[in-house]
Amino acid sequence: MEGTRQTVLILNAHIKAADKVYRLIGDSSCHEFNLISIDIKSNLEKYFHKNNVAIVIICASDLVVFQEGYQRIADYNMSLPLLCVSPAPIPQLQDFLREQDLVDPLVISRLTECNLLKNIFYAIERSQISQEVKTRDAILRSVNFAAASFLNHADWKTYIKEVLQKFAEASRADSVTVFENVKNEDGSINSAKLVDYWMDEKDAALTFTKAGEIFTFEQLGIGGYVRELTTIRHLQANVNALPQKTQSIFHMINVKSILIISIFTNGDWWGFFRFDQRTQEREWNQVEIDALYTAASILSAAVTRQKTDSRLKHLATHDYLTNLPNRLLYEDHLNSAILRSQRSKKWVGLYVIDLDHFKKVNDMHGHPFGDKVLIEVGKRLQDSIRASDTVARIGGDEFVILGEDLTSIEDINRVAEKILSSFVQPISCDNYDIQIYPSIGISIYPVNGSDKEELMKFADVALYKAKKRGNTYTISENDPEKQLWLDNLQDYGS
Repeated sequence: MEGTRQTVLILNAHIKAADKVYRLIGDSSCHEFNLISIDIKSNLEKYFHKNNVAIVIICASDLVVFQEGYQRIADYNMSLPLLCVSPAPIPQLQDFLREQDLVDPLVISRLTECNLLKNIFYAIERSQISQEVKTRDAILRSVNFAAASFLNHADWKTYIKEVLQKFAEASRADSVTVFENVKNEDGSINSAKLVDYWMDEKDAALTFTKAGEIFTFEQLGIGGYVRELTTIRHLQANVNALPQKTQSIFHMINVKSILIISIFTNGDWWGFFRFDQRTQEREWNQVEIDALYTAASILSAAVTRQKTDSRLKHLATHDYLTNLPNRLLYEDHLNSAILRSQRSKKWVGLYVIDLDHFKKVNDMHGHPFGDKVLIEVGKRLQDSIRASDTVARIGGDEFVILGEDLTSIEDINRVAEKILSSFVQPISCDNYDIQIYPSIGISIYPVNGSDKEELMKFADVALYKAKKRGNTYTISENDPEKQLWLDNLQDYGS
């Protein structure tokens, strides 16, 4: 039932595969699934009927076991999305799944949090939309149009007005509006923001709102119907049957009948569609309401997918512990900084930072404690840089900072000294004060190289020299036997 927490049911015929699937989903922060892992030969009926199963994942090592698991699910008449995970590629399994119109199998060695969640969300969305749309006819074309517009593009809002027009025409409504609920600081909801609307041209003069405006539920005429919208999940009425105060709200815009369909995402009341009939009183039949529930589910999937894609992209480019950019994003920022440097003729400083003797912190207090210290280190590094600079974590206790728009040795020294000064005070963690001593190796674009590999090589050499002294910084020399980089800086700027 929508609104309850969904369950991922893992059928275990291969312990290693099932354990990895369970761990990857359980450790992820961008979902709210229940996880149940059972032997593939268990009685499935009680799990299907007592849990809100959203997807079944079969973990096995041969085609026959997969086929038996698939057939057992089919025997219970459960139309559920299905994923298969195997320890090695099985070509016959891929052929079998494609014959059943299911997602391709996943292999353990290639399995990551990102691609597993993408496949889970994709399979769930695909299954929900497929099953719901099959039962609809009159509004099917508009629903399919919405699915194509929302789910095949990153930003669903780009297509919302055209989709609303399709819904209105298919449901014979004179206007359709979509509102997104606005949460108060305490989590309560009593107002909504107008996302967009479509209105028949003959009624266009009646509108006095614009996208982005926020209205209280009382202003929208639904203040007394929140319970219905969060339980039954729809409200339809002829305006003349509403309380007198509510009637006046709709009479102002010449509305005779309304249908409101709630939109839920991950069990939360996200917002609602409002369908207005201006020409006559009417009642939407159950087929139309069910079809429009599908429309709400599609928009819910689009909203959820956009949030999930954003979260997955963030996970792919940011360090899981400190939430700083990771090596992938740092290298992208460095490439961009080099291009800006070529135009501005100013320098980019690459500061590679390593924490002296940090292993002792982990050895004495444990890795969870060390992780907390690293999070604080990341915060202090962020506080020490300008908004235009970048700090990233690229290894265990190794960080980098990109300093841009540097024009002199004083600028370069100033950044390094600011980094060091941010660790003068010890880090307080779990009633312990931990003194952190960073060492910094610095290389300069374009003096020490023209690409990230060369710049990192020179910075690593400088870091090695700095760590010999400890808690200091060293600026790379182009040729240690001849002259410092400063001469080259002066040549570059002239």
